[in-house]
Amino acid sequence: MRSYLKQIVAYCLVSLCPLSLLGQEQSKAVQLPKDWHRSWQEGAQGTRSDEALCFLLRKGKKPRPIRIGVIDTGADTTLLEIRPALYLSPRELPNGQDDDRDGYVDNRYGWNFLGSPNGEIELTSVGTTAFREYKRLLPYYKGMKEAPQGKEEEFAYFRRVAKMAGIERYERLQAVTTSKVKAFHLLDSVLRQLPNVHRDSLTLGQLVQLDLSGKEIEAAGELIAPEIIKADSTTAWHQLVQQEEQKLKQINHRLASIERDPDKRTLLGDDMHRLSSRSYGNGRVSGAGQEHGTFVSSVLVGGGTIDPTVKGVYTPAKLLTLRAVPDRGDEYDKDVAAAIVYAVDHGAKVINMSLGKDLSPSEYLVEEALRYAQKHDVLVVQSSGNNGRDLDQQPIYPTGLTSSGKPFPNFLYVGASTATGARASFSNYGKHVHLYAPGEKIWGTMPGGQITAEDGTSIAAPVVAGIAAMIRAFFPRLTAPEVVELLFKTARQGEVPIVDALAACQAALQKK
Repeated sequence: MRSYLKQIVAYCLVSLCPLSLLGQEQSKAVQLPKDWHRSWQEGAQGTRSDEALCFLLRKGKKPRPIRIGVIDTGADTTLLEIRPALYLSPRELPNGQDDDRDGYVDNRYGWNFLGSPNGEIELTSVGTTAFREYKRLLPYYKGMKEAPQGKEEEFAYFRRVAKMAGIERYERLQAVTTSKVKAFHLLDSVLRQLPNVHRDSLTLGQLVQLDLSGKEIEAAGELIAPEIIKADSTTAWHQLVQQEEQKLKQINHRLASIERDPDKRTLLGDDMHRLSSRSYGNGRVSGAGQEHGTFVSSVLVGGGTIDPTVKGVYTPAKLLTLRAVPDRGDEYDKDVAAAIVYAVDHGAKVINMSLGKDLSPSEYLVEEALRYAQKHDVLVVQSSGNNGRDLDQQPIYPTGLTSSGKPFPNFLYVGASTATGARASFSNYGKHVHLYAPGEKIWGTMPGGQITAEDGTSIAAPVVAGIAAMIRAFFPRLTAPEVVELLFKTARQGEVPIVDALAACQAALQKK
């Protein structure tokens, strides 16, 4: 415990304990500092998390160790900025065996739900959920204009996901590109027959000077004219023909692959429809696309080793790294649900989920996992998404609601605020977006140690998760629903309710 307190005191010293600024008049024209989201001043309305930590130490409060489950794209476990905060399973060795007998082999830092046990399959690009659902149903409804008897509901769903996935738009593109290629071939055949034209060296600038006539040629010319105009006049004619042929080839390959190629997720060896089947994957939590998860982790627990002002919200926390979000495409419901259960079973008291999607065909699995988290008193923080839309009209999943529409009491939906205290233009909103936190120009660390600033509700969520972890560490008797209620009641009211860590800790001290 002594070394744990030492970490926290060091944090406050490096952060220069912003309590000294309280009561001082700040200039309205301030330059936004890199740590603005952890403090508060006029024109930089952060969360006062640094002040909250210093306040608790001054009051003589002693925290308990706490773990945060980070369900994301994985993280760079070699990065010095976050490595000391990564939870390392004390009884698990990298020896290909399940040393601690928890059902997971070599899960030293967490678990990767996107790979096969032997590592031969690693899901990085998986497409949208709508595309995957269209792919699943296509063999049953291909070419159908009307629903088969008794399948009206599923057929309507098939049509819906086809629209969401942009299949009709892609098929129209295929038809247009096919017509263009035919036009290119027609004109190319004419050029090959002209005695004074060297087709292989002909440029587009020379092409437009030729006197070509005939209805078919004129029609073909009108169709391909936009492509000629977009290209440079020195471009060779035959190169433009090849480019259009290659474009059509790619489109045809893409559409054919919908039926031809299997969904690789089905090859991981689990039952995608049962949450109890979850010991799939492997222990490799670092990998392609880990940038997002690494940055989120640094916002939570970054040590400030590269830049002392670029630190995490609550650095003493330990992270369980759960790789369940692919680099490109939507996460699978089963993987998110299994990751929640893993985090709960391995001691997390807070879970951060900087993720979300427009469709959730296995929403019941995530609901089951959230009930499991609720039963074990684990607080779940979810980003609201970056579409700038009303989630009451068009939700993002997970919603944090039960199948009956009742909110989970241990669940926080977080939107992004600006330095002026407004809702960020990109942030989703709605009656179930409970709190807002800074989500613009938030500094953190990428793999390799690059310091950069990012925007998004994906960044606002770990700001809140870090504050929730701080409160649960210093006030362990508070339940997850009580912490949620505490953050609600103490939020700074304005255009949107912004989490206020200092006010929450002051209220918690009075309560317990």
